[in-house]
Amino acid sequence: MQSKPVCRTCPTHVQGAIREDATLANITWLHHWGLTEDYPSSGWRKAHRDVVVPIYLGVRKSAGLLPLSGLHPLAPRIPRNGTFLFSGRICGDHSLPDPEKPWPHCATRRSPGYSQGARQLVHFHHSQRPGYKVMVKNKEYQVDLINYKWCLAPSGGGHGHRQVLVAAMGCLPVVVSDLVMQPFEPEMDWSAFSLRVEQKDVPTLHEAIEAVDEHKYEEMQDALRCAAQHMIFSTMSGAFMQEDGKWDAFGFVLEILRMQQGHPGLHPSKYAEVDEQYRELPAEGSEPEPPLPLCSMSLWDPEQVRCSKVGHRERVHHSYIPGGAACVMHKNLAECPRLWE
Repeated sequence: MQSKPVCRTCPTHVQGAIREDATLANITWLHHWGLTEDYPSSGWRKAHRDVVVPIYLGVRKSAGLLPLSGLHPLAPRIPRNGTFLFSGRICGDHSLPDPEKPWPHCATRRSPGYSQGARQLVHFHHSQRPGYKVMVKNKEYQVDLINYKWCLAPSGGGHGHRQVLVAAMGCLPVVVSDLVMQPFEPEMDWSAFSLRVEQKDVPTLHEAIEAVDEHKYEEMQDALRCAAQHMIFSTMSGAFMQEDGKWDAFGFVLEILRMQQGHPGLHPSKYAEVDEQYRELPAEGSEPEPPLPLCSMSLWDPEQVRCSKVGHRERVHHSYIPGGAACVMHKNLAECPRLWE
């Protein structure tokens, strides 16, 4: 179930929480918003309950981007020479930030709690820094996502989508979202492939980035290739890095539900220790194995295996009910049909 918060300018007005109700106590909540405590300055209320799931990156969010993912095995290995990237809305009042203006570089101070103030802070402290590209509109965004090493992954008016998008493009996320659990956290260890910076440390964000040496960066890139497969609903939209879809976002949700059902109360960090099937999740650094069971959304794949060629939401050689549609009316989501069965 999705809980979408509504931001207000009044710091004492908070909305968007999953309501506390005894009749709902035995429900497992699947939602996009992982806020673990009230955040009054942004008008947000605690919403995290059970499983934070990634948003579905449909055409509006990913058109022209995911098909060029740098994680694809056939993507050109372009050196990531840029250091830090963000492109998107910065000011809560929708104005264009102006470095000549005082804090927060915006036309007004309306909606200061937008993105917890993180986007404004990053622009204020780093938009003029060499190697850093922080802007609202960026005609080179497609190319930049495979040219920059680190990408800001903030909240927005509530949960964001860039955490998933930049990860799927191969740019390591820099998460500036205090008190917010990220998609599939703690089921996935975000520290293995992202950098988390608290809002109070944004002025020295560049120092945290510089502290990651080349060897550590490559280790995090390897971990990202694994994690990104779990954050995209490939069985609905098609493969973006020749993944087989077995452990896409939908498959991972089912696996988490199975673990919660079979091992109630066990912390997610222990799942792999006690369950053999869970250990079969792609290991960090593992590469997807061909042949492609899914049609491909990627421009790096030949035309004959693309979703646009063989039919949207179909396997290359076999028709298949996509993603969650396979579980419609099924009595037990943890046991509904899987793509690979």
